[in-house]
Amino acid sequence: MFIRPFVFVICVWVGVDITPALAQTPSEFPQTPMVTSESIARDVKTGDATVAPDSTKLTGYVRGTPANLSKLYWNLGVFDSGDDRAVDNFMLINECDIYQNNVNNDFEWKKIRESAKKFLNINHESFPTKFEFVLPVELGTYDEVRKGFPIMDVYAYNNIRRFEIWGNSLDRELCGRIGEVKDYPRNLMLIMEQAFTYNFVPVDEHVAQAFLVRKQKEVLDVDIDVRQQRYKRIAYVRLRVDFHEYLGSIRGRNGSILAILEGKLDGIDLFEDANSVLLLSSSKPEDLITSKPR
Repeated sequence: MFIRPFVFVICVWVGVDITPALAQTPSEFPQTPMVTSESIARDVKTGDATVAPDSTKLTGYVRGTPANLSKLYWNLGVFDSGDDRAVDNFMLINECDIYQNNVNNDFEWKKIRESAKKFLNINHESFPTKFEFVLPVELGTYDEVRKGFPIMDVYAYNNIRRFEIWGNSLDRELCGRIGEVKDYPRNLMLIMEQAFTYNFVPVDEHVAQAFLVRKQKEVLDVDIDVRQQRYKRIAYVRLRVDFHEYLGSIRGRNGSILAILEGKLDGIDLFEDANSVLLLSSSKPEDLITSKPR
């Protein structure tokens, strides 16, 4: 089954899942399913080379959708159940049909809001804090001595601790609304506990061969005069982060509001594709950290 890629954009500083269930009460609202990574046990062959098996056994990480971020804010104590507007906007983001069909009925909405408050009081601590963000990078020429690809400078992470992550467009409609939802930023500024460096990716030579062959095939149908201009070694970083603190909000470089979130790096995986299927390499945090905890 094809899954639409959910790719974020990163801006370095030296730095929807809506359940249509009108008959449900908020206490019955299904939780967003955790995103898991399937093991790539089978070889994806191109010539003599294969794709690396996904041994990360990723469990408990969710994508940075507006719905998942809204749950994260509740887990981290940004709101309390006495904040009617925060509860109403949580319903708008997570239960669009219930919101749209009832918000203008003052008496019915009061009942729904109270049920939603009970739901949030009971469940907020179980909302996910572990997130994954898929970010494009461009790779350089394979280094046969070091056995891996350098990441091109404009995409490289060099002793980075703070950066903006974009992926949820404010132009994309959310329950009939364009733009910001009050107090629920769609994107974020990520602050790591420790700075890290990720500017070179160790990749098995046979896996690298498979990657290069497939990248070459992508431009074979392009006119030969412009083939080299179109050829790009784009791969996709899956950044895994466990958030533990909300530090406020800030207006980002494009004018939209960003949530400032501090978290711990759990690892970085590099994939050939935006759907995070064809794994090229995985890196543990201890191999990437360049500073001590604050």
